[in-house]
Amino acid sequence: MSARPASTTDNRHVAEPTRPHAAPITLADVDERLQQGLDASLRQAAQVDDRFVQLWQALRSGIGGGKRVRPALLIDTFTALGGPEKHREACIEAAAALEMLHAAFLLHDDLIDGDLLRRGRPNAIAEFSARGNAHSAGAGSSWGLAAGTLGGDLLLSSAIRRLAGVRVEDRLRDQLLDEFDETIHLSAAGELADVTQSLISDASPSTGRLSAADAGVSPLEPTRSTVQQTARPQSRSTASAQTSSVPPLADEALCQIEQTLELKTARYSFVAPVRIGAMLAGADARQISNLSDMARHAGIAFQLTDDLIGVFGDADITGKSTKVDLQRGTRTALIAVAQHTAVWAELETMIGDPTLDDARAARARDLLNACGARAAVELRARDHLRLSRSLLEDESLPPRLRDCMQAHLDAIAGRQR
Repeated sequence: MSARPASTTDNRHVAEPTRPHAAPITLADVDERLQQGLDASLRQAAQVDDRFVQLWQALRSGIGGGKRVRPALLIDTFTALGGPEKHREACIEAAAALEMLHAAFLLHDDLIDGDLLRRGRPNAIAEFSARGNAHSAGAGSSWGLAAGTLGGDLLLSSAIRRLAGVRVEDRLRDQLLDEFDETIHLSAAGELADVTQSLISDASPSTGRLSAADAGVSPLEPTRSTVQQTARPQSRSTASAQTSSVPPLADEALCQIEQTLELKTARYSFVAPVRIGAMLAGADARQISNLSDMARHAGIAFQLTDDLIGVFGDADITGKSTKVDLQRGTRTALIAVAQHTAVWAELETMIGDPTLDDARAARARDLLNACGARAAVELRARDHLRLSRSLLEDESLPPRLRDCMQAHLDAIAGRQR
């Protein structure tokens, strides 16, 4: 008896088999790929001179450590959406590229803020400053600034090149590069807005900061619909249109801070990882849109929580003094709210004072509590997380992805460092 002829359906299954899912990807895979790239850069630097080798060694040291939040988000999104085996290597490379981008931004951020430590260790700026001073008294500052600038540029270039080299379809590669390019541009805009806001104060002239007119700029205006949509959480169930019991101007100031946080942090730390992971997994437009909105709110919540930890956290857990933000006068969400309350007359004498001691720092925390700033920022962070969770309920997102992203949101909610 001859074999039964295959039906049309049978033929279709033969011609279009279910795509094999990618083998598991771990953060160790990303770290290995990072080290391979850094080793190659060191070999290339050795063909130039010893100083260039020293710079790349400092950059490699700076990339070590960290929680790898961005690679984890990218990999988890790709995996939970059933990313194909043919894009597995591209997923690892993209995750490594994001981590290099993160390292570049951190070094440039340290340069802007004048920081010499990162994760409790001297950064490239500090290392080269020390070498410069050892070589010639007073030369350290220039050498350190050069190392910070050039090192950040080198990492940025390496990140872009790594992503440009992924082996995927040309159209998909172009989409990934467009995403990377927009992320870099928006993050730079957010950094500039952050610096601008540190110079501008709507409080009394006695703050010593520039007014908007003196700085030659106007208050930050949202220019993108995505920023406008997420500057203030909508559809609140536990919060009114005005945050907690703070004055309306404080609420508006907090919205402005959130716009900056979206650009500076949320975009490259949360939105870009999930979008790139989803693109590599072959997600549709609706899935990518929902994930983008979820990640945007999550990123803002993450940074608001970071601001709270910076002042009210446990230094033994964070490894960072809870006086640093106060001593620098960093215009965090807490300060933006407090500037529009009755306690500001006293609080402003402490903010930005590099000699702030423990007793006065404790008093500053008491004032931030008393004026409602801490409660307002905590409420806003919770509200962004609630919105993130609600966006995960969209029926276009598979249960595995929802569970995975919920775990990331739980980690933000429980952050202590």
